[in-house]
Amino acid sequence: MSEGEGKKLRSYRFEDYWLDAFTRTLWRSGTRIPMRQAPFSMFAHLLGNTGRPISAIELAEAASGRKMVKATAVSTHISTIRAATRHELIVTINTQGHQFTAEVERVYEQPGEAETAGPPDTLPPRALPGASRKSELTLAVDDTARYRHMTIVGPAGIGKTWFAIEIGHKRKAKLAGRVYFVDLAAATDGATITSTIARALGVPLRGIEDPTVTIAAWFGTAESLLILDSCDYVADPVAEFLMKFLELTSNVTVVATSQVMLSIGDQRVFRLDPLIPREAIALFVERASAADREFQRDDSNAALIAEICQRLDGLPLALEMAAALVPLLRLEGVRGGLRSQRFELLDNGERRAEPRHRTLRGMMEWSFGLLESEDRQFFRRLSRFAGTFSLDAAIAVAGAEGETRAAVTRRLRRLAERSLVIVERGKQPRYRLLETPRFYGAERLEEAGEAESIAERHARYYLDFLEPADEAWETMPDAEWLDGYGRDFDNIRLAADWALAQPERVPLAIALVGAAGRLWFMHELVPEGRRYCDRLVPLIGPETPPAHTARLLKRNAMLYRSADRLRAVALFERAAEIYREMGDRLNLGSVLGLIGGDCVYLGRFDEARARLGQAREMLAGSIRIKSLQNVMNDFGMLASITNDTAEAAQCLGAALDLARKMNDRLRQNLALTNIGELEFRRDVSGRAIEYAQEAASGLRVLGETARLGWTLVNLASYLIIAGDHAEARTHAAEALSLLQ
Repeated sequence: MSEGEGKKLRSYRFEDYWLDAFTRTLWRSGTRIPMRQAPFSMFAHLLGNTGRPISAIELAEAASGRKMVKATAVSTHISTIRAATRHELIVTINTQGHQFTAEVERVYEQPGEAETAGPPDTLPPRALPGASRKSELTLAVDDTARYRHMTIVGPAGIGKTWFAIEIGHKRKAKLAGRVYFVDLAAATDGATITSTIARALGVPLRGIEDPTVTIAAWFGTAESLLILDSCDYVADPVAEFLMKFLELTSNVTVVATSQVMLSIGDQRVFRLDPLIPREAIALFVERASAADREFQRDDSNAALIAEICQRLDGLPLALEMAAALVPLLRLEGVRGGLRSQRFELLDNGERRAEPRHRTLRGMMEWSFGLLESEDRQFFRRLSRFAGTFSLDAAIAVAGAEGETRAAVTRRLRRLAERSLVIVERGKQPRYRLLETPRFYGAERLEEAGEAESIAERHARYYLDFLEPADEAWETMPDAEWLDGYGRDFDNIRLAADWALAQPERVPLAIALVGAAGRLWFMHELVPEGRRYCDRLVPLIGPETPPAHTARLLKRNAMLYRSADRLRAVALFERAAEIYREMGDRLNLGSVLGLIGGDCVYLGRFDEARARLGQAREMLAGSIRIKSLQNVMNDFGMLASITNDTAEAAQCLGAALDLARKMNDRLRQNLALTNIGELEFRRDVSGRAIEYAQEAASGLRVLGETARLGWTLVNLASYLIIAGDHAEARTHAAEALSLLQ
């Protein structure tokens, strides 16, 4: 039997590309490459017929089903394919047609693969056996095809998140991978809901448009599924978001998970009940076996396992946590713990709560009771964190006075072993609490009378953490800087919210938001950052330290640059005046440089020249390399606009040198783009082409698609003037695809 006989072709792979014939999508190293259907069909035909040249007539029929298609249309589609991959992969053979030259691997679909296979997406992998809740899943999947909005409801620990993820996997293939999962556990209000969704989906929020409108527009017209997880604590603002979002879209189905129904009409409420005994036992055994390789279910322990699962009420989270204790307590010890009064009762016998809620709380009481006294204190203090946190943060916020780094590390490990802390691996490990333990720990923190003091420690730690961020930004590529500071964004925002809650904390809020302001810009959550600054700027008083005042004004101005340039300049001017009075030459130089750049944009060239000149003088020779690089770039653009080509060449060359000094590849390629444009203005088209080609290559490696699009527009223009129309058409087609 030949390769693939009897099987359905799934995809083609060549080099680091993957053309998925099932979902009709093209990928490179996990990144989707947009391509219209006609060139996609032609490309698939080329890949399926490697080894022979294919005529224009055959390609036209593959692309559109019609033989009589203009030759220019075939040429355009070939240019699109070349732009999406590499030009040399397709050769043109005179009188014979086009041939694909790279080695192609055909991948065939295995039995059962169609249900789950698909391109990369934001959906987490399956975590539990797929047989669990089989009949309920079938019903829920059918309901998502009938209802625009479904809310999965049930008590904590029932498995709402897992159930939603399973729905996503069931529907992923039919939706061509357009299934998106967003965790709202760290969200606190309507603003942070839209910010969290935008971050998860990669939707930039920079302008003044309503974020909900921007997010809705991002989905386009393709049928999609959006899963909003952990809506329990923001149910009302999630409902407000969904009412508007569902009006703005007609092709997106939303699945939400919450302990309570969302206040929104026309929703399908899908309530999860505890697992039936067979499924509960299967889950417990699977998790216990994962925790203890020697554990097995047999006739000697079957009745004991069944009793434990019954006492746990079939709650998946409770089953998982109990199974994790099997290596420590064995089955008899687990059963003994379940018989204790504190596991069965909620809040020392509070009877008004629902029974399953009491059982879950009893489980948490029991797990908490297994900890040593010092670990209990440490755990409840960790509940202050939102999202992930570092070891240094854990030491500063939750550690006992004088406790060593090694001791805190051991505490984190012990909590991780009890499934109370999750360890996220990476260059530097980070930690997070599961949702239920976090809220339980917060209650215990309140009971211990430590909530306010730990919240203040948390806020002051992140203020100290951010203090060196500005100076670090000056010498680091943006991506590297964001990796170092951006992962703590949820905690920084939580600290800012706490500081804003009471008038006496306003000075701390001003300092914290001023120090963190760049993060809102770098995360492309500009509207949210403006709201924080707009609340705080009117609260600046005579007692506010001048450095904090100036920094907050500067941040507010930066966040308005893309929406209201005049307002930004006015705020920058206020900050500059304070820095001038303080004698802070470097910060004054940085702000003057920003004012100068805005004045270039506003056409106030004389003012721009004066401010940029002052900034260049103040920053020269300092460690403010990135600020100086921006100044030189803006100076070069100003000189180019005003036809001072010699000054422009000098300034843009200096900007390129500074970017290279920082090893900032993004700024290097932007400088090369600007130098190429200058060379074109000077009528040196050959050198302009070389600069644009180098910049385009660098931006493509970085994945900067929007900036790459504009650089390719420039390159295509230069090639047209140079008479190379075929090459220009290739780059213009790619630019059009990227900028669309």
